Amino acid sequence: MRKITLLGGSNSIHKNGMYKFLNHNTELTSLALGASSSLQNLYEVIRNSEVIRQSDLIISESNVNDFHNYNLIGTTLNVIEKNIERLYRRLATCGIKVIVVLLPLQTKKFNDADNINLLHIKYIKEFSLNYIDMHAYYKENGLSELLYFDNLDHPLDGVMYQLAESIVNIIDNIRLPSKNKDYTSYSVFKFSENFDTKIKQNSLFCEAVFEVNSQYKLPSELINKKIVGIHAWSDGNSVVKIQDSEAIWARGTNSEVQFHDLNQQLIIKNGTYICRGQDSECTENSIRYPEKVTTETHNPKVIALFLIDKDSGDKQDIQGNSTSYNQCLDFLLIEKEILTQYQQCKRSMGKFKKFISAHRGNLIIELLFKVKNYIR
Repeated sequence: MRKITLLGGSNSIHKNGMYKFLNHNTELTSLALGASSSLQNLYEVIRNSEVIRQSDLIISESNVNDFHNYNLIGTTLNVIEKNIERLYRRLATCGIKVIVVLLPLQTKKFNDADNINLLHIKYIKEFSLNYIDMHAYYKENGLSELLYFDNLDHPLDGVMYQLAESIVNIIDNIRLPSKNKDYTSYSVFKFSENFDTKIKQNSLFCEAVFEVNSQYKLPSELINKKIVGIHAWSDGNSVVKIQDSEAIWARGTNSEVQFHDLNQQLIIKNGTYICRGQDSECTENSIRYPEKVTTETHNPKVIALFLIDKDSGDKQDIQGNSTSYNQCLDFLLIEKEILTQYQQCKRSMGKFKKFISAHRGNLIIELLFKVKNYIR
């Protein structure tokens, strides 16, 4: 059975979508997490490097979450671009087949869908990764309006299920990335290895969480490392704060498992500590914070810090060629034809019914109704 690693957002978590096919037909490692950006995909690659080395294929999707982080909480395009670059640079070094899925961005009230997708395409090609561009495919084949539901860019589960099947069917044809190197050094600081933690779990996730109910100085071995993200899972509305004499970063968390990017640069010093913050201290916004169901506040619960030990990722060794596998979406053209015929028939039947209603007194029409009732 094929071993698949799935990186992404809520589209990769939906139980009847891509996850369902892969879970039933492959040996799946799902590392997807909703409301998190490309940086969360990279964090999981670093955190689960041993598992990923055993994979036959990595499937990654993150453009929808980058789009929402930009529009909903104001993550800057510069931060989004840097995170995309970091993710694809590292994926190109794993020695594993990779296919990136660019999902259709359709939420009309949001901005810069094309610009964000162009950033993904730029670095997919720079690091010679394979990809499926659903966004472009929808536009080119007249699917954007037909399959538009204004549902925060979640394609139909049935579409995602069939896409997963199509991808698995072409694994043997997908080529390995060129031999790239990533000179950036990353690490994950797990609070479970340094503080007392408790296991928190639901049907999808199981994590060791540390409740921040006081000030806790970060260990000295982290000094000079740069914090780029924090993995948190609180019980409700809470604010996690990281501070030293020169800088402060604070962000709201909620009852969802979420990975939070840092827009600002925060380098750990001798006096850097983590603590519970106040809502008024937030320096950045968070998706779905505060939760509307309650005004109660809690202590934040954190899982890990994502760190850059040495940021020197500007060198690129070998640049090859990217391959588009948009043919994996050709099943949509068959479904488009079926849907189009259905809509045409429905419109035609609507006109026929209007004609019948307008001519109910006609003898022939009356005869048709009598025959219909007799057959019943």
